[in-house]
Amino acid sequence: MGRLFEIGLELDKLFPVSDEEVVDTETGELLDISYLGQLQMEREQIITYLLQEVKNLEADAEAYKKQKDHFAKRQKVAENRKEALKNYIASCLNGSAFEAADKSVKATFRKSESVVIISLDDIRDEYKTREITYKPDKKAIKEAILRGYEVKGAELVTNQNIQIK
Repeated sequence: MGRLFEIGLELDKLFPVSDEEVVDTETGELLDISYLGQLQMEREQIITYLLQEVKNLEADAEAYKKQKDHFAKRQKVAENRKEALKNYIASCLNGSAFEAADKSVKATFRKSESVVIISLDDIRDEYKTREITYKPDKKAIKEAILRGYEVKGAELVTNQNIQIK
C-alpha cells in the first residue's frame, strides 16, 4: 500500500498495545509509552509524524474497504451466474444423471422436501416460533438522563474525539 507520508523510522517501528505501552516491532521489546518522549525529536515533530501515520492508516483502511466492496460485488455476480447455470443445466438434464466422457465432471439429482409458506397469517400459532430481541434505545436513555432521570445500567459520558485533517 502506498503511503501518503513517510514516518520517522523510530516511530514507524512502534505499535501501541495499550494507553501505557508500545511494542518495538523489530525487537519485540515492550516499551513504556514515555519512550516516545525520549526519542531524539521535538514534540511537534513527534505529533506531526503520529498524525501523518493516522492519515496513512485511514488511506489504507479506505483502500481495503473499496477492494472488499469490489470483491463482494464480484462474488455476488459469480454466485448469481452459478445459480443461473445450475438451473439451466437442471432443466436441460430433466432429472437424468450426466457424466462427462473424460469423467472430469458429473451431475446427479437427489430428492429433497421443503415447506413453502403460502400465507403466514393462515398458519396456526403452534407452528410458529417467536423471536424477541432487545436492544437499548440509546437516544431515549440519553434524553432521560439529560432530563434528570436516573437510568439504572447506563450513564452519560463526555468524550473528546480527535479530528484529523
